[in-house]
This record gives sequence, C-alpha cells and structure tokens, in this order.
Amino acid sequence: MRTSSAKRSLKLGIRRSILAGSGLSSDKIHKRMAIKRKEQNGAQPPISLKFLAKHLDLSPATISIVVNDSPTAREIPQPTKDRVMAAVRKFKYRPNVWARSLRNKRSFTIGILVHEISEGYGALLLNALDDYLLQEGYFYFVVSHRRRMDLLEEYSKMLIPSSTF
Repeated sequence: MRTSSAKRSLKLGIRRSILAGSGLSSDKIHKRMAIKRKEQNGAQPPISLKFLAKHLDLSPATISIVVNDSPTAREIPQPTKDRVMAAVRKFKYRPNVWARSLRNKRSFTIGILVHEISEGYGALLLNALDDYLLQEGYFYFVVSHRRRMDLLEEYSKMLIPSSTF
C-alpha cells in the first residue's frame, strides 16, 4: 500500500510527463505545477493592486492612492473611494509591505534584541513598546540571545542588512 506522499509524487510525475509532452517550456511547466499545488492546498495567490485595478476598471495609481489614504485622495470622488474599499474588503487585499518599504526607503520594522523574555520589568517594557509601535504603524519582533555573545553577533548581522533596527 502506497503512502499519501508516494501517491502525490506519482501524480506529480505523471503530470510532469504529460506537461513535458505538451511542448511547454520548463518554466511554464513549473509555474503551472506551482499553481496546481496552491489550488490543491486551498491557498489562493495574493490579490495584487493590478488585479483590483483591472477588476474595478481603474488605474493602479488610483487604487494605491485610495488604499494608502494619500493626500491626493481627496480629489477622488467618494463613490469611487467606496468602490475601491469595498473591493479591498471583498478580496481581502493587503498591500505588499516589502514593495512599500522599497518605495518609501523605510521598512517600518524594528528588531528588539533582549537577553531573555520573562515576567517582570522586561515584559512590562515590551508591552509599552508594543502599544507605541503598533500605534505608530511599525512592525516589530523580539529576538532573545540568552546572553550568548555568538547569537547576539549573529542576530545583529542579520538585522543590519535588512534595515531593521
């Protein structure tokens, strides 16, 4: 009796051979297989700004201005803004954080290095930071180095290139 992973491998192998005989390039075969895997796992690809623009027959710039509540959004008619926000809710659109950080040249991400996370003063301090940073629109994460200098060095090296301070 075959395991479910063996069955999946067999199905993928059969699908590969069928697609390979179809004359498609290997890139297209891989893309189709990735889409198929996502469909099987129930995962939908993220909704893009371009998708919303096409769906609403508006420009991507208009969608971006409304979603980001840009100062120029006041020039866009309220019914159009309402349509955009309804589609954002319907499709559960979430702006691409990484694209936004590239454009703004800011990541709005803060890494907090602590020696350990425990009850007491450290926990109170993290709660206060949490309230403030969320209010200001920052994403943060906490890393515990457990007083190990090797981890402290490694974590610091990982945070600096990603502009996370």
